[in-house]
Amino acid sequence: MSVSVPIVILSGGLTPIIQALLTTLIGHELLGIEIIANSVVVRNNFRSVNDEGGAWRVQFHDDSVFGNDKASTIRQYAKHIEGMPEHEKPILLYAGDGVSDISAAKEADLLFAKHGEEGNDDMSNA
Repeated sequence: MSVSVPIVILSGGLTPIIQALLTTLIGHELLGIEIIANSVVVRNNFRSVNDEGGAWRVQFHDDSVFGNDKASTIRQYAKHIEGMPEHEKPILLYAGDGVSDISAAKEADLLFAKHGEEGNDDMSNA
């Protein structure tokens, strides 16, 4: 029996950096892995990466505080699977370790979070 597990990476990071890192770690093209993160836009008329303002700018995924409202994305997936039979419905698993993950953690079925040093844990209230 073959089972497919959809993997979606929600990040406040930059898509090309995440793609490069995962490709290096996995060792091949990221087939079937969806990345929802911030983009990079190359500045018009730049001559050198040393130019004032740099060669590119961040294109945020949305207008939220962290540039990517991860909770909103999880809610969209939850709504999409809402009508599926229970035995076919995937578990919405979320792993995060920072402030930008708190609202998303509250939307997931299952949460994995890192425990911070000396009890400092951004996810403790999720």
